[in-house]
Amino acid sequence: MAGRGPLEYLVVQFPGDELPAGAARTLEDINGRDDVLVIEAMLILRGAAGVVRCEDFTDVAVPDDWGPAEDVRLIDAESVVEFAGAMVPGEVALALILEHRTRDVVSMFQQVGGRILASTRLPDLDPEVAR
Repeated sequence: MAGRGPLEYLVVQFPGDELPAGAARTLEDINGRDDVLVIEAMLILRGAAGVVRCEDFTDVAVPDDWGPAEDVRLIDAESVVEFAGAMVPGEVALALILEHRTRDVVSMFQQVGGRILASTRLPDLDPEVAR
């Protein structure tokens, strides 16, 4: 099996009770890129009364280099409950698992026998906060 780029768990909340059209277009744009691959996408809806519902937002195929095709689910029920607890009632969130396909650093270490034990992506920091 080929090495995998680092994975990123990204959850984005939007106002209102449905995903804005711009968010769906953004997801399509991401899917069209060579450097990022959407592994999984889950829509999380928290109704005004606090009732949580989730559904697969897109049926994203597992890449061939991940091995035999199987139903890989990285966004589990426990995570959905955690995210929903942080959401404002009456709003919607999109939870994504992304694979960053720019492998230069990861594959360079793997080629010399290295195995990535941890990789954490940090959000962009406001330059004022980073000082």
